[in-house]
Amino acid sequence: MLEKNDQSINSLFDELESDDSQVRGRAAYRLSELAEAAVEALFRGIASPANRDHRGSLMFALREFNCSNRFSELFNLALNGDYEVQCHALMILQSHFFRVSHQEFQEALKALFELRPRKNLTDQDLELLREEIIAVLSRVSSCENEDK
Repeated sequence: MLEKNDQSINSLFDELESDDSQVRGRAAYRLSELAEAAVEALFRGIASPANRDHRGSLMFALREFNCSNRFSELFNLALNGDYEVQCHALMILQSHFFRVSHQEFQEALKALFELRPRKNLTDQDLELLREEIIAVLSRVSSCENEDK
């Protein structure tokens, strides 16, 4: 929830109700830029070694943003994150539409089938994770002639 001291964001919200279409348009564009910046900042936080064991809330926040251009990062987190990170990454992968290059798709398949049990990922957990990931991959649109 936004606090009263978040004046710049609150003023953008107010501007969305303006009678002036240009004011509304500028406010909408600025909010879109803030959302993109938030996604970038959250992914930087997730990648930071200092947050290695404390990424759950960062992943939770990502669920509210458009991450459709971050397939590879989310896929890696779904395969290699701790339980909470995996759950959030899977939720994002399941709720967004992704267009990926053929190479990204092939790399994802390879990584999925190279995945082995590890601490806190039993054979049974691995099979369930594979089923979830295969369902995600069945929804991904592979772009044969496009490189991302």
